[in-house]
Amino acid sequence: MLKIRTFIAIEIDEPVREKIAALQNELKKTNEPVRWVNPKNIHLTLKFLGEVDEAIIESISECINNVAENFSSFSFAVKGVGVFPNFKRPRVLWTGIENGSGELVKMASEISEQLNELGIAKERRPLKPHLTIARVKSRLSTQFLEKIKGFEFDGGEVIVNEIVIMRSELKSAGAVYSPFKKSVLISIF
Repeated sequence: MLKIRTFIAIEIDEPVREKIAALQNELKKTNEPVRWVNPKNIHLTLKFLGEVDEAIIESISECINNVAENFSSFSFAVKGVGVFPNFKRPRVLWTGIENGSGELVKMASEISEQLNELGIAKERRPLKPHLTIARVKSRLSTQFLEKIKGFEFDGGEVIVNEIVIMRSELKSAGAVYSPFKKSVLISIF
């Protein structure tokens, strides 16, 4: 049976991606040991599924449609910069989410519940909404971490009007993401 590497996500509007690319370019000047996420691949992951049988993609899509029916379109702001898991051992560099994170957490929880009925394991922890902009390869300088702590970033607003099942293809040049199926929220915008 054919396996597809996939995840459930919210796509990010192009103007926000452009602001994130400018942020990345600013931070790249420091030559820190990080692997920058290609701006066209930046998205908000609601649930990573990994390798799934192609045969259940339609069932996954039905689950996502069920969740989408429970939500009206909404927006969130992309603001700030931070790290996971903490500043002592940073592994991921991210931009934060404001004004809408509650809806995103609820949406991710409902998706996890729905997919659990298909035998896909629930998430152990609630979603911490963020957009990954880089992955840390080795120790970051103290100066860089101090810069991040005080860095102000306003990436703009993202309107959420659909949930997307994304296909992730691993290539030698990095992952390539493409929308596979979309579920539209109730429109209020």
